[in-house]
Amino acid sequence: MGWLGDLERLTASLRSRPPGWWAHGEREAAARTLVERLADLGREAGDPVPAGAAPMAVAPYALADQLLVLGQDLVGADPGGMVAAGAAAAFAAASSVLQAPLRGARAHG
Repeated sequence: MGWLGDLERLTASLRSRPPGWWAHGEREAAARTLVERLADLGREAGDPVPAGAAPMAVAPYALADQLLVLGQDLVGADPGGMVAAGAAAAFAAASSVLQAPLRGARAHG
C-alpha cells in the first residue's frame, strides 16, 4: 500500500522533530485529525474497536508513533484495500501540513 510507505517515511521524520515544532501552525491539529480518521477507517474495515471509542490523547511528540500504529492496524484490518482510498486522501491532507516548511524559517546549514 503506497500510502502506508509514505506514512512510515513521514512518521520517521516526525520523530526527529523537537517538541516545540508541533506548536507552529496547524501541525498538531493535522496529525490529530489523521489519527482520528485512520481510527474511523479501521472501524469501517472491521477493526474490532468498540463504537464510540476514540484514540487515546497523547502528547504531540508521541503522535508519530500513534499514526504509525493506526496505519499498520488499518492495513491489517483491510487486506482487500476497501478503505485504502480514504486513508490515502486523509494522509495527503495531513501530509501537506506536516511537511510544509515553516514560514519565515531560515535554512540552517
